[in-house]
Amino acid sequence: MNAVVRAELEHHAGTNQGTRVIRLDNLNVARAALVELQAARLHWILGLRFAIACGVPPMIGLVAGRPLAGAIASVGALFPMLADIGGRIRQRVTLMLATSLFMTAGLVVGAATADHYWSSLLLIAIGAFTAAWVSDLHRILELISRFGAVSLVVGAGAHVHDPLAAVCFFAGGAFACLVVLVGHFIREAKDLQPLPTWSEGLRLLLSGQSIAGLRFALCYTGVAIIAVLAVPAMGLQRGFWVTITALLVMRPDGPKSVTLIVQRVIGTVGGIALAALVVLFGHDAWALVAWALLFGFFAPVGLKRHYALGVGLITAMIMVLLDLALLQQGGDRPLLWVRLVDTGFGCFLALCGTVIADPTVLRKQPARV
Repeated sequence: MNAVVRAELEHHAGTNQGTRVIRLDNLNVARAALVELQAARLHWILGLRFAIACGVPPMIGLVAGRPLAGAIASVGALFPMLADIGGRIRQRVTLMLATSLFMTAGLVVGAATADHYWSSLLLIAIGAFTAAWVSDLHRILELISRFGAVSLVVGAGAHVHDPLAAVCFFAGGAFACLVVLVGHFIREAKDLQPLPTWSEGLRLLLSGQSIAGLRFALCYTGVAIIAVLAVPAMGLQRGFWVTITALLVMRPDGPKSVTLIVQRVIGTVGGIALAALVVLFGHDAWALVAWALLFGFFAPVGLKRHYALGVGLITAMIMVLLDLALLQQGGDRPLLWVRLVDTGFGCFLALCGTVIADPTVLRKQPARV
């Protein structure tokens, strides 16, 4: 009798344990689904903020009869939105505003030295070396210095000397900060994991530490210099896109750099194809604004999903905005091919620099981005 009772109890215990396991599995699945749902919701909210920050300025510019000013303000909003990499709300807004200020200053300095070729080249080389030196050392320093080097290149290569351009660019950045701040309080969002402090970054910078190392810094700077020198030698139009591309995709981690280069090419081709389809079917100003809003809405979702997808959507948005800004000159259709060629050449230079910086990169497993 005892044996029968014992067997019955063991059977019930096993059944209860199995039930608990099934319940735990179901609970884990439910939690995972909830996390995924919350992440998807966050992505769409980011898309809405991105679309508002980058889409409202061209609307205002169009209404005011200054489409070029609106396009510049939209690009001015783009970089601070890309700089919104997390942290507490105060850190986020501070970093976005600092990005806008730093890039506006870089644009002004780049434009002021554009007619002094060697001075401009020296400043770009210093900016590139600094960006490379602090890579992977401090997220804020790396982002600010990389975007700062990009702004020097744009300022020197765009040949825009109107002070209103700098005002519009900074106004776009300030508007992006306002959009993020208002969005934070509307949703009553929780602060994300804090970023490293500015004081820590300054201490690391003054200490001379570097994770990337001197070899990468020299290769990165060399690629930037070669890109700048190659533009007039090859007669490239809007050749600053070559240097910008190289500065944005080259990384100390060789496999990651190669992956970003490949995905940059794929994304640019896709983005230019999208923009070409848009401008092919007409140049209605408000239709172009609508397309820019649509691309801007999906851009952060694309960046979260796949780097090439995000690059493609941002490229399409920028090219559509350029078409809007140049409507009086017939649009930017010729610039589509120019952008593709310049990006391809910039990626080629970045690949060469990556292989020189890390000769073993081609034998390593490509990184996932």
